[in-house]
Amino acid sequence: MRFFKKLDAIVGKVLSFLGLASMIVLFVILLANIIIRAAGAGMTLSWYSEVVEILFAWMVMIGAAMLCRNNDHFRVDLFLQKFADKRGFYWIEALCYAIAFAFYAYLLYYGYNLSVNAPQTLPVLHIAKGYCYACMPICALIMCAYTIRDICVAVGRALGKIPVVEIHKID
Repeated sequence: MRFFKKLDAIVGKVLSFLGLASMIVLFVILLANIIIRAAGAGMTLSWYSEVVEILFAWMVMIGAAMLCRNNDHFRVDLFLQKFADKRGFYWIEALCYAIAFAFYAYLLYYGYNLSVNAPQTLPVLHIAKGYCYACMPICALIMCAYTIRDICVAVGRALGKIPVVEIHKID
């Protein structure tokens, strides 16, 4: 169990670093492009759009994986309010996680196929587009792992093996 906690901490730090680094580099490149255009320097960043495309895709997918890790994805808590503190709610939650897992597995499968079978290269940087698309299967695999964790926790709470989290109803 200690191994998984350390692994989780490492994955969290790596995701945070990569997500933040992607956002900062993306911001700096966008800012540089704006300054160059506003100054009328007469030079262009030919690689600009390709790098922005890559960084944005990686930033979004890493952000989604971080949300999944922290269980912070958008959710409607109608059932949570209706069945608060009842074990039956956790069966519904496990079902929702199972549906999410099916989506992440689908994303993993087709993202992998897309990244492996993409024959195009970026025109300026001459990088295979498959590397650009690699963020999908990598982050989908991380999301699948965390969703399996969430399913296990929800089922454990539904069966009474894991203590139920006390939830305060909003009136």
